[in-house]
Amino acid sequence: MKRLALALVAMVSWVPPAGALDFSRHENDSASLLAVLATGPVKAGDADRFRAYLARAPRKPRMAIYLSSPGGNLYEGMKLGLAFHQLGVRTVIEGNGAMCVSACAIAFLGGRDSDGKPWRAKSSSSELGFHAWKSQFQPTRTYTADDMYTLEQETQRTVLDVADYLRSVGTDLDFLRIMFRASASDMNYVSDSEALRIGIKVWDEKSNRFLVP
Repeated sequence: MKRLALALVAMVSWVPPAGALDFSRHENDSASLLAVLATGPVKAGDADRFRAYLARAPRKPRMAIYLSSPGGNLYEGMKLGLAFHQLGVRTVIEGNGAMCVSACAIAFLGGRDSDGKPWRAKSSSSELGFHAWKSQFQPTRTYTADDMYTLEQETQRTVLDVADYLRSVGTDLDFLRIMFRASASDMNYVSDSEALRIGIKVWDEKSNRFLVP
């Protein structure tokens, strides 16, 4: 029997401040665009709160959500992404160093337009980042073979859940490679060239135009 810790399998994210995503009117809101600003950590219940926000908002031809978040709950991030995908909401990460990482980045991948096509955009100065997986250990716990088996099962189930989510929102499975390419203590940022290669629009702030893959 090895002296190990009780492992908790999770998508590692930076520790967010208290609260949850705050949904408010974005300055780009217009007669033809319902623009929503979402800021703060991703917490359980955010997807339902977003749906309720849209239900109270006026109907418009297009919808977009501008994301700025340090991440949070992985599964809530996937629920948000599915909501964006099902409702035809475009996802945007603005410039001036705006950040959408971890669970926020997972949600960002769900963006699509009203025609059902993927529509996700980041500015050239924004940050889109993913964490690798990590098991967290408590050195005072005795870890049995059964515990190791449970850990392996939970890890496989979570990876499959993420892969199923990526397929559901029509996203390239190369994102799994991006998530795993660095240590779990580091953030894996997506470069503009990578973003273009996997179908994310990039707004070049110097030329004020979208870059072409």
